[in-house]
Amino acid sequence: DPLYPVLLRFLKICFGDNLFFAVAAVQNILSLLSVYFLTVYVTERVFGVRWLVSLIATVLTVPHLLTPLFSHTHIILTNKIMAEAIVFPIFYFFMLFLLKMIFEKDKLWKNSLITLGIALVLALIKGQMMLMILIWAIVFAFLCFINKAYKRILTVVALFILAMAARSLLCSTY
Repeated sequence: DPLYPVLLRFLKICFGDNLFFAVAAVQNILSLLSVYFLTVYVTERVFGVRWLVSLIATVLTVPHLLTPLFSHTHIILTNKIMAEAIVFPIFYFFMLFLLKMIFEKDKLWKNSLITLGIALVLALIKGQMMLMILIWAIVFAFLCFINKAYKRILTVVALFILAMAARSLLCSTY
């Protein structure tokens, strides 16, 4: 699974001995953004109240960012150098765009391609996350089916095969 080591190497080149701080910063910022945007989107769709959701999401994520700075143990998942620490927030982004695929019918292709890209990133970080590519394909094919866009299902199959092949190729060349 090549993407996380590549990220670590990039951060090592940029930050040198401050690698741990850089990794923690990137993972915490991704966690903050993913929780915030997913919470706002879901609550807007369900309750239609953005300002309240923004406030709640901000309050919920502030301790997540402050605990590593002020806690005695400093032990939080996003502060560890491990692939799972970055997979969780990226998974939240995957869920956000999967929901956008379902609810924003006028932007189906755009959200679909973004979701597939995020699924591919997840699969390149952790091999077990290849399942997200399959979930994307199932949801997209189902949406094409209920919208009576039967020919697009072939495109879904082609993109699914291409994504799986790209992941395999990228992992084998790493």
